[in-house]
Amino acid sequence: MIYPKNLTIIVPAFAVVNDPGDKRNFSQRLVFISAFAILHASRGTDGRISFRERVECDPSGNRTIDLLKQLGEELEPDTTLAGWRLDYIVGSLIRLPRDSEREDEGKTPLLQLQIALAQEPLDVAWFDSGGGLLTLRQVAARHGLRAEWDKAASSNPILTGDRLSARARTIWAAIAEKMLEQGDARRKAFASFDQFNCAVDAMK
Repeated sequence: MIYPKNLTIIVPAFAVVNDPGDKRNFSQRLVFISAFAILHASRGTDGRISFRERVECDPSGNRTIDLLKQLGEELEPDTTLAGWRLDYIVGSLIRLPRDSEREDEGKTPLLQLQIALAQEPLDVAWFDSGGGLLTLRQVAARHGLRAEWDKAASSNPILTGDRLSARARTIWAAIAEKMLEQGDARRKAFASFDQFNCAVDAMK
């Protein structure tokens, strides 16, 4: 496997609500997106990587379609999509518009997701026999990232955003450690990553 030139890592947070009384719904288990982090990593010809991050939270639970549209807008057609447990992520994202009064608005971001998935996505769940979780814990510890893979989602939007950001960066580091060969390009890539981490931490 070759490390991609353009990588987009998605880390959404979902909430599920049981609503057996509404017969209009596709399912009695309604799925909402409460937050997401997206990390873009573009590799230059000199081996250095430029990072760009976006984190959005919706603690009220009323902006599911808005967040879905914002996520879709971040997916460029030529990017390689990456994450952890992409099958669950994609299945949940597809559910979002089905029970919404704004179902038609959800079609465009789902099409953008479909196009991105055509570029051979990367799932850290494939990286070890434990579904990738062992890899992610080790990488987070190595880079001092507070991804907190063992903790449940927080109701505090600030904590949620920080954790999703750290998880997105952990996923990038796991992919880079696995796919970048030892040498100058790898050193430059992780130097760029360290600079980005310092910049993110300085803004908190």
